[in-house]
Amino acid sequence: MIIILTIALILVAAISNALMDLSSEGVFNGAYWNKDTSWRNKWKYGQPKNGPAFPGSTTIFVWITDGWHFFQMIFHTCWQLAIAIQFEHWWLYFLLYKLIFSGCFELIYRNKK
Repeated sequence: MIIILTIALILVAAISNALMDLSSEGVFNGAYWNKDTSWRNKWKYGQPKNGPAFPGSTTIFVWITDGWHFFQMIFHTCWQLAIAIQFEHWWLYFLLYKLIFSGCFELIYRNKK
């Protein structure tokens, strides 16, 4: 049963990754789905100078703001779960993977200057 679930999670991750790429290539219509314009959804009135559109819109809840980040969240969640479910206390490993990945990303991305 675990192997079937693992394969299903990997398939969903692959589909989400493809949809992320299609979103960044402008294949989808609409301000939410097209990465060239959807990044504005993170910011109040579509402008970074106005600050975040809502609390967490540029960090923990960025996946709500546009299609690319939504598919990215599904992609990462699926591969993290695919690894975590191999262990007895899978939910602990899943949380650990989320924290490590997100923490490392934020450290590097926020300190790019």
